[in-house]
Amino acid sequence: MVDQDAAHLPLFVFSVGHVTCALPLGEVEQAVHMVAVTPLPRLPPLVRGVINLHGRIVPVISVRTALGMPEREVQSSDVLVIARTARRIFALHADAAFGVVEQESPTVAPNEFSGERTAIRGAITLPDGVLLILDLDAFLSSKEDEALSAELASAGGAGPGS
Repeated sequence: MVDQDAAHLPLFVFSVGHVTCALPLGEVEQAVHMVAVTPLPRLPPLVRGVINLHGRIVPVISVRTALGMPEREVQSSDVLVIARTARRIFALHADAAFGVVEQESPTVAPNEFSGERTAIRGAITLPDGVLLILDLDAFLSSKEDEALSAELASAGGAGPGS
């Protein structure tokens, strides 16, 4: 079921390949130019590594992997969307950031997408395509989140809520 409180909420819109994605603006801190990502061993497949963001160690999530898309080489025009869940802060690797728009409630509920666990909270049909609203909390399972916390702790980084 789609959160009815989401009606007319501002969304931060970005793209990954040919897919247009969004997050509720309240979950987004900022978008920054791509920087070097430091790989760490034993990270969940979705996590490409970490960055140092103003003294905070932030895991970088591959939105391409989350959406089942093939990876591509990092480009200088890529961006990192810095977003926060209840558990931690993430940097989402995106191809481009478009900024803030205000949209109606999602027209497609997440249970209409296939799969046991989906990173998609809902979707909005637009005149030129579909806008997927992502669910950051669904990107990592609780087991993957625990593994990420352990790896960040062993690397000297911050864990949940950092």
